[in-house]
Amino acid sequence: MAEVTCPGENQLVNACLAKSSFSKGIILFHDIFGYRLFEIRIIADLLMAAGYGVLLPDLYRANPWHSRETL
Repeated sequence: MAEVTCPGENQLVNACLAKSSFSKGIILFHDIFGYRLFEIRIIADLLMAAGYGVLLPDLYRANPWHSRETL
C-alpha cells in the first residue's frame, strides 16, 4: 500500500492507496483509531485482492484518538 498526498480544501490530505489493475474504486473510511491501524489496512488489502482500487484518506490529519487517553 502506497502513501500518497491528495489536494484538499486549503490543505493537503495524506492517504494510503492500494491498487492493482482495476476499473472500480472504493474510498474506505477508517474509525476513530485512524488510517494507520493494522486492521483497516487488511481490509484495504482484501478489497484490492478482490479487484478494487482503494483510497484510504487520513481523516484525522495524523491525530487519531488513542485508546490510552481518557474521555
